Amino acid sequence: MAEKPKVFLDTSVLIAAILNQQGASRVILELAKKDLIDIVFTTKVVQEARHNLLKKYGNHKVLDLYNTVSDLKRNIQPAPEIKSENKYIDIISDHKDCHILAGAEMYQADYLLTFDRKHFFTVKIKNAQLPFEIILPGNFLKMYRDTK
Repeated sequence: MAEKPKVFLDTSVLIAAILNQQGASRVILELAKKDLIDIVFTTKVVQEARHNLLKKYGNHKVLDLYNTVSDLKRNIQPAPEIKSENKYIDIISDHKDCHILAGAEMYQADYLLTFDRKHFFTVKIKNAQLPFEIILPGNFLKMYRDTK
């Protein structure tokens, strides 16, 4: 593992960090706040998280999201352009997730963290030889701790 790994967060990880204050996703955000790892996520990830939290949990969880990301403003980057996303249309079954793969590549992540096993842990994606590793947040934390 790189001395300071660069990690791209999927929407599912950001949502998990809001819903579970003790979970792996929240720990990852805390590591980033302490500048022990570099995380990056896009404005589109924040928008998706906002939409999903509002729909399922209401305004109070959206407020939690905004409070959380306000400490991480430097980690929020512009979403990739559609033409960058289109590169992944044939690789991922849910085309709404193309921006996640494009973002991880665009921001040169070492790891893409996600809970979305259905769309990101597929044979097609494994065979795509992406320039980053796709991993569950808990597995990333275990690997990170094992190298320290």
